[in-house]
Amino acid sequence: MSKRASSPTSTSINSRGAVLCWHKKPCVVNTSGTEANPGRQFYGCPFWMDEKKNCRFFRWVRMNVDEDKHHDSEIDPSSA
Repeated sequence: MSKRASSPTSTSINSRGAVLCWHKKPCVVNTSGTEANPGRQFYGCPFWMDEKKNCRFFRWVRMNVDEDKHHDSEIDPSSA
């Protein structure tokens, strides 16, 4: 069984502007505590604490337009 990966074209947003996980539930915003991304915020499944319900949705919170452009160029194979 393959894991789902989030991408800019597959993320749903509800009428209130909330990012939705694969369950179509509003995501929670968490803060990374890793050495590579300390303090960086990300969206995650609201059921993240329940191993059976967690859909493993993950998406970084975008900080600014420049960051979006940099990220998009990294994942767009046509920009190479």
